[in-house]
Amino acid sequence: MIFFLFQSCIPSPIKEGPEKTSLEYNDQLVTNTTVDTFKDDSSGNPNPNPNPNVQISKEEIEFYEILRNSCFSCHNTGSAYGNFNVSVSDLVYAGYIFPENPSDSKIYYRLNGSGVSAGRGAENMPPTRMLDNVERQKIYDFILSVKASELGPPSTPTPTPSPTPSPTPIPTNPTTAIGVVQKYCISCHTGYHNGWSAYSEQDYINNGLVQPGRPEASLLINITKYNPYSGVELMPKGDNGFSQADFDILNDWVTDLGNPAPTPAPTPAPTPAPTPAPTPAPIPAPTPVPVPQDAVATIKKYCVSCHTGYHNGWANYTEQDYITQGLVQPGRPEASLLINITKFNPYTGVGLMPKGNNGFTQQDFQVLDNWVKSLSAP
Repeated sequence: MIFFLFQSCIPSPIKEGPEKTSLEYNDQLVTNTTVDTFKDDSSGNPNPNPNPNVQISKEEIEFYEILRNSCFSCHNTGSAYGNFNVSVSDLVYAGYIFPENPSDSKIYYRLNGSGVSAGRGAENMPPTRMLDNVERQKIYDFILSVKASELGPPSTPTPTPSPTPSPTPIPTNPTTAIGVVQKYCISCHTGYHNGWSAYSEQDYINNGLVQPGRPEASLLINITKYNPYSGVELMPKGDNGFSQADFDILNDWVTDLGNPAPTPAPTPAPTPAPTPAPTPAPIPAPTPVPVPQDAVATIKKYCVSCHTGYHNGWANYTEQDYITQGLVQPGRPEASLLINITKFNPYTGVGLMPKGNNGFTQQDFQVLDNWVKSLSAP
């Protein structure tokens, strides 16, 4: 009864009307400048409701204010995690909001503390902090107020791509490796890693998840429990039965990727003995390119001091050393192990290193990220 009375006191969303050019709620006039505060200043994207003729409610303003403060840093334009910086209609069409049904709306049931996920994904959002009861209630109340009959069309129709022939995928072998991924990864990462079960071996390689024959330099292996390489035993989370034997299946699979089964070579036709070529003059070895001093200083300060006896050599590595050891991939920070386990990285959400509150900042991460982006393949 109390909840019903509370709901009845909340003003209904104000419908769109071409004769109005501002936002009104609670007998106050709110100009479009208020809505402009919702745009993501870091990306320059327009606010989710750029139409000056659209009336929006107080609940919608508060809803987007929470998203801006707690979600837009990951869920924005171009993000692999999905873009929340769009209109309410687009959030509905994308499957994040189910009109008048918060419990079935992904943007609500994935919240830490929602209590309604029912196996549809971990209740772990936002990953940096838990929304308080008031913020969760505002999201709940706003979704409850969304009416399917009042939605507009999507802001940008999805273009139909021209059909292009796709390469024949390489069969993934062994199937037990896919079984491990399906059992321990996809069940938790709903909507993000679902494609893994359909990946070919080449897909895992192209997306930077594994390096053939090198499990010690593969992201998929280096964040998994029981791995002996990185000390980062983060996944899968919780006590869900993942065992040493499961890890060995994944590790052996990545190792075997570098050892394809040999195919019989055709018998070559006899060829005349070649004329010996003149011995070329020796080419001087290239001078090793040092790592930029700001990147070296960051690694010395936050990595070497903790990993005594294991990462000490990093401070003296050249850029080629970091590449050869599988720590970075030139120009591809999103596929580089050093970047993908570091705090503030926007690529994996792992953000494990450096451990503890030791002063590592977004600026320190940006130094490492910019350095890897600047590298060129040898």
